[in-house]
Amino acid sequence: KRETRSERLEARSEKGEIRSERREARSENEDVRSESRVEIRDSREEKREKVVEVDSLLIKERMGIPSSSKIIGKVAVFRSQKRLWLWVEVAIRILKKHPTTHFLLVGDGDWRERIEKQIKDSGFEKNFHLVGVQKEVIPYLNLMDIYLSSSEFEGLPIAMLEAMACEIPVVSTRAGGIGEVIQHGKQGFLCHVDEWEHLEDYSIQLLEDEELLAKMGIEARKQVEEKFSMQSMVEQLEKIYEEVLS
Repeated sequence: KRETRSERLEARSEKGEIRSERREARSENEDVRSESRVEIRDSREEKREKVVEVDSLLIKERMGIPSSSKIIGKVAVFRSQKRLWLWVEVAIRILKKHPTTHFLLVGDGDWRERIEKQIKDSGFEKNFHLVGVQKEVIPYLNLMDIYLSSSEFEGLPIAMLEAMACEIPVVSTRAGGIGEVIQHGKQGFLCHVDEWEHLEDYSIQLLEDEELLAKMGIEARKQVEEKFSMQSMVEQLEKIYEEVLS
C-alpha cells in the first residue's frame, strides 16, 4: 500500500509538472501572439500615416500651392453662423501683408456662391482653394498650418479637434465650446466674437514665428489627447459612475 501511494504521488507530481509546462507554453504563445498583434497594428498605423502624408503632398501639388507656402484653413458647412464672409475678409487682409499665403476651405453650403464672388472680386482668387465636401478630411487638415475660425456661435467643433490632433494651432473667435478647449496663448489665440478683426493679427503673428507655430501645434495635440481622446472620455465617464454609485 505504501509503495502504491508513493507511486501515485509521483505520478500526480509528474502530471502537475506537465500541466505547468503546458501552461507556460500557452502563456509564451499568447505573449508572442500579443506582440505580433502590436507589431502588425503599429505597421498598419505607420503605413496609414505614410499614405496620408503622400495624399497631402499630392493634393497640395494638384492645387498648385508652392511647397514653401503656408496654408490657413477651415472645415465647415457654408452657412451664416460660420460667418465665412468675415473669414474671407480676414484672409484678404492677411494676403495684403503676406501674399504667398494660401487659404483652404473644406465643405459646402448655401453661402458658397456668395463666398466665391467675394473671393473673385478680391483679386486674390489664385490663393483660395474651395475643395467642397470630402469624405476624408485628414489629408486636407495635414496641409494646414493654422486652423482659422470666425464663427458667431458653435457647439464643440469636431473638425477643430481633429485639426488640433494634427498639431495645428487654432486662431478663432471665442464662440461656444471653443473657449473651453483653447487656452489663449497656449494652443492658439482667441478673440471676442465681435472683435473678429484681431484674427488677422494673431494669424500673422503665427505666420511670422515658426517656433511659436510649432510650439502651439504640439500643445494643441496634447490638449486633445489629455481631454478629448477615447481613453480620457472613458475615464471621465467611469469617474461619474463611481461618484453616483458612492
